[in-house]
Amino acid sequence: MSTTRPLLGMRRVTELPCPEQPGNSLLASAGKQQAEASTVDEFTVLEDKEEELKCARPRVEQVFKVTFTIIGLLDHTGQPHGSKTSRQIWLQLRGNQDDVSKAKEYVRGMCDPELQKEERYPTDMHCIFAGARGLFLDRLIRDTSAEVLVPEPGRLWLVGRALSVVMAQSRVQQFVALFQEKKSLPSDRETAVKRTFKSFVEERDDKYTMELLLLPSALKEELLGLVHSPTSTNTSALVGLFNIIYGIWSQS
Repeated sequence: MSTTRPLLGMRRVTELPCPEQPGNSLLASAGKQQAEASTVDEFTVLEDKEEELKCARPRVEQVFKVTFTIIGLLDHTGQPHGSKTSRQIWLQLRGNQDDVSKAKEYVRGMCDPELQKEERYPTDMHCIFAGARGLFLDRLIRDTSAEVLVPEPGRLWLVGRALSVVMAQSRVQQFVALFQEKKSLPSDRETAVKRTFKSFVEERDDKYTMELLLLPSALKEELLGLVHSPTSTNTSALVGLFNIIYGIWSQS
């Protein structure tokens, strides 16, 4: 939930530059409509995450297609001189409402993780998380709002809010199941999936392209769904799934 930005006790860290006004009246009108459609959300995290946030800002903007601004440092009175106990950084996210919501969950999970899970996968699947110029990995992060780190081939580290980590873990496990089952699709669908997937990865050609082309067709279809699916999700269904899985984990 957004809160109102205090005006006092703030040290500026980064300023968001004001865009220049376009000369053409039609462009100005279009720009105004776009600005009105965008969402701005402001929230705080603890000060000790400042350096981490500065490093993460380009990544957040790339993955979630938002503008991420570190507005300033809030100084709370009543603390001993030099104390950072209650000091917080004020942040701003600007963009499409769904993008902003997902980015906020990601940032909160990065700064105050509720779950950290290690997930293993066959090393022959490493191309998914390293290939296509990182697009599959970026979209997995975007869709789940979990931080997905690849410390080495065959191992992932999932960090973030509990529901986000559960979603990311479930998605990765689905990839693994499809890879191991090596199921074929109906002939007409398989041909279309292979053709579409080939075109997609060759447009983002890198050293993993051949390995991606050798993946089972059912997994290729799942990956195409990942990059082409709407960003919105069935929240009630996901919350239900989370409650079931997290309840099992908490009892174990």
